This record gives sequence, structure tokens and C-alpha cells, in this order.
Amino acid sequence: MNSIVGNGLEKQAERVIHRGSKSFGAAAQLFAPGMRRDVMMLYAWCRHCDDLIDGQQLGRGTIQTASIETLEGLREDSLAALDGSPTPALPFQALAKLARRHSISRSLVEAHIHGFELDVMGWQPSTLEDTLRYSYHVAGTVGIMMARIMQVRDAPTLRRASDLGIAFQLTNIARDVVEDALGGRCYLPEQWRRVADQLRPKVPKLAKLMDEAEPDVLAYMTFPAPHRTKLHSTNPIERLNGEIKRRSEVVGIFPNETAITRLVGALLLEQNDEWAVQRARYMTLETIAQTGDDAAASLTDMTG
Repeated sequence: MNSIVGNGLEKQAERVIHRGSKSFGAAAQLFAPGMRRDVMMLYAWCRHCDDLIDGQQLGRGTIQTASIETLEGLREDSLAALDGSPTPALPFQALAKLARRHSISRSLVEAHIHGFELDVMGWQPSTLEDTLRYSYHVAGTVGIMMARIMQVRDAPTLRRASDLGIAFQLTNIARDVVEDALGGRCYLPEQWRRVADQLRPKVPKLAKLMDEAEPDVLAYMTFPAPHRTKLHSTNPIERLNGEIKRRSEVVGIFPNETAITRLVGALLLEQNDEWAVQRARYMTLETIAQTGDDAAASLTDMTG
């Protein structure tokens, strides 16, 4: 009987992921059957959380933020599932099974739900750190849950999984600026917009430029300070282009396009290796490692 119920739950979860996201549904096929089953169950719960708080069906429709009572109901049902007493609904049956199989912790689920609480309370970020923290709650936590389903338990790898979830969320924020605004939400930091608004009456062109540049500038600021001077300078690319031109002129006439590709490709590989290992030239491995150690998200619940 339990196997029949389990199979029915798996089929429901599979229908949800294929209806809710074709890309996620296709990607799930890359997993082994047992892991794919659990990935789909995680999606079913996450999809339910999103839809419930956004007032949507499978992510479609105008955002209509839920009430605090609805949020508390979601929290109560989710925590009951972790305690082994899920409601009959698919999302919570799925969460209960995942918790048993992969030790999904209470703190991790509560951290995820806290992100929805911020939406319900009408919160908006003041700084980039605020946006990153929100992204951890709604997506970084999901990255950790996915990693746990994939049998990852070491903290450094779980942090990278969280980073990947945060990156996905930042992409969604940049993509959905208009849709979020229509739903009364904004996830772009207030500081940047405040400066743009101050400039708007006297220097409207500059304010418009700031509006258009906001996503790129904020993404740039997430890099460690040693990277920023490298990113805003075109000197390395100009030097590379100059070297390609010099070597091409030495050859003079190329017999075909393949010969050009071989020469330029070899130079690019050579330059890539040089940038990777020479401290003074571009981004070192030591500073790249810093990009994954953002203190904005507390990761104490990763191994719980």
C-alpha cells in the first residue's frame, strides 16, 4: 500500500514540475531515477510556496501577495511535515519524505520561509547586502536542499550550492523588474535609486543612465574589491588585441580560416593561463576564492 501511495506521489510531483517549468523538468531527467524523484518532490514543495505567497498558479498570473495568515499556515504545515505529521496535500507529503531521506533541517526550511515573510511584510532592500540576504533565503536555501539530495554534506560545497541559488535569484530579479513592480515589489537596493532620483530634476540624462546601468553596476559590486579595478579597465583586452594583431602581421597571409583559429586560439589559451597564475596581471585564484565566502548568509544550518 505504501509503495502505491509513494508512486502516486511521485507521479503528481512529476506532473507539477513539467507543468511549472519545462527547463527544470528537462534538467531533472539528467538525474538517476531515485535522485530525480526527490528533486521533483522538492520542486513541488517550492512551487507551492511560491504560488501560495504570490497568488499565482504554477508561477503564472499577476502577483497578488498573500496575507500574514496564509504565510503562517504555510509555515505551520511545512514544520508539521518535518515533524512527521504532514497534511494530505502533495507539497507537504513530499517535504516529509525529503526530510526523512535527506535530513532536511528545520532551520533550513524556516530560513526559506523567512524569505516569503519578507515579501508578505512589504520589505524592500536598502543595500546590496540586503538583496543578497533575501536571495539566500528564497533561493540559496534551495541550492543547499538540492545539494543534500545529491548526497553533499561538506560545508564548502554546500556554500557553493547556496551561491548558485543566489546567482539564479539575482538573474530572476534582473529579468522580472517590471513584473515585480506591477505586483508592488522591488528587490533593487534603495540607495542607488535614491541617488538617481536626486539627480533626476537637474540631470535627467544621468538619472536615466543610472536607471539603465543599475543591474550591471550592482552585479559588479558583488565582486571582491581587488577585482573591480580589473573589471572596469579595458587595458588587458587592449593588450591582448594588440598581441593578436602583431602575431597576425608576422604571419601575413593565412591559407584558410582554420589557420587563423589555430593561431588566435593558441594565443587565447596562453593568455588565459597567464591571467590565472600571475598575481599582478588579472584575477588570482586567491581573490576568486573570496567570491564564495560572502558573510551575508549564515550557513550554520547547512549541515544540520
